Amino acid sequence: MDTPTPQPTPQGSSRKLMWVILVIILIIAVGAGAYFWWQKEKTKSNTNAAANAGTTGTQNVNTSVNASSNTLSNTNSVDTSAWTTQEDKYGFTIAIPKNWTLQRKRVTQGQYKDNLPTDQEVISPPNNTLDFPAAADCTISAYPVTHPVASIVDWINASNIYGTSGSEDLNVSTMVPQAINTRDGVLATEQGPNMTQGRSYFFQSNSNMIRFSYYYDLDVSPRGDFLAYRDTCAAVLQSIGK
Repeated sequence: MDTPTPQPTPQGSSRKLMWVILVIILIIAVGAGAYFWWQKEKTKSNTNAAANAGTTGTQNVNTSVNASSNTLSNTNSVDTSAWTTQEDKYGFTIAIPKNWTLQRKRVTQGQYKDNLPTDQEVISPPNNTLDFPAAADCTISAYPVTHPVASIVDWINASNIYGTSGSEDLNVSTMVPQAINTRDGVLATEQGPNMTQGRSYFFQSNSNMIRFSYYYDLDVSPRGDFLAYRDTCAAVLQSIGK
C-alpha cells in the first residue's frame, strides 16, 4: 500500500504567506529608507556647493573692492625723472613736475573745499584744459591735531569731513591702511554725486593731519587730459616722504 503524501494544513499555508508578506514589507522599508537617505545627501551636497559658490563670489567681490580701493592710479605711465623735490611747509618732502606749481591757497571750487579750520595748498598744471578746472588739481589740506590720535581712521570718523553735515558732498566708501615710503597712513576711497570718485590719503606730519586729495574719476572733458592729470597727482602722492 502506498503511503499517502502529507498535505499542507491551512494553518501552515497562512504562516508561510505571512512570512512572505513580512519579507516584502521589509524590502520595501529598506528600499524607501535608502531612497530618502540618498535624496537627503544629494540635497545637502547641492546646498554646500551653492554655499561654497556664494562664499567664493563674496571673496571675489571683496578682493575686487579692496584692490580697487587700494589703487591710486596708473602711476607707471608717468615719467618722474625730471621732477623737482622740495620740502613742504608741513614737514615732508614732495616731488612735482617742473612745469607744475605748488601754491598755498584756499580751495574754492570743487568737492575738496571744506569749512573746517585748515591750511591748504594746490598743485596745478600750467595749462588747465578741463571744462571743470578743479579736477586737474592735487589738493593738500592740513588739519591741526591738538590731542593725541588713537588711530587715523578714528580721526577721520570724528572729523565731520564726510557725510551730509559736511560741505563736500563726498562720502567715504572704504578706508584701508596704506604705507607710502616712510609714511604710514590711510587711503580713503570717496564717492560723490554723478558717479564722482576721489582718493584722499591721510597721514600725520608734525602737529597736523595731512590730507592729499585728487579726483579719481568723474565726467569731465577732455577725458584723456583728465586721466593724465589724475595719474600725475597719484605719482606726486607716491613721492611723499622720500
